[in-house]
Amino acid sequence: MTTVFGAYGRNYTTRVAALADWFENKDFYDTRTRLAVNRQDIGDDVVIRYGKGLTKVTDVRKGDFEAYEKAKAADRAMRPQYTDFDAWMADLDKACIAEIGLGYSDLPDWDFRTAFDDGIDPVTAAKGVIADAF
Repeated sequence: MTTVFGAYGRNYTTRVAALADWFENKDFYDTRTRLAVNRQDIGDDVVIRYGKGLTKVTDVRKGDFEAYEKAKAADRAMRPQYTDFDAWMADLDKACIAEIGLGYSDLPDWDFRTAFDDGIDPVTAAKGVIADAF
C-alpha cells in the first residue's frame, strides 16, 4: 500500500477534501519516492496523510470510489438548480467576495457561461476562478 500526501502545497484539513481530490485524479506526492502520483497511476489502494503536520490518516479502498460517486450525486441533487444566468453570476460574485474579498469582475476573465451551462454551482465556480487567478 502506498502512502501519499497533497502535492503542490495542498494541505487538506478534512478527510472529505482529501478524498475528493484523490478521486478527481489530482496529484499527490508518494511519501517514499517524493514523486507526484495520482489515482490513475496507482489505483485506489492507498493511505492519504492530511491535516496539520500530516498527522491524520485515511485509507482509500477499492469500494470507496462508488460510495464517493453516490455522495457526490446526492450533493448535486441537493444544490439549487439555476435557470437564470444573472442570478447564478450574482451568487458567484457573493462567493468570491466571501472567499477573498474581491468580486469576479476584479479577477481575470474566466469561462463563466460554460460553467453555468455545465451545471456547476456558483461556489464551486468561484473556487475555480480564484484558483486560476492565484
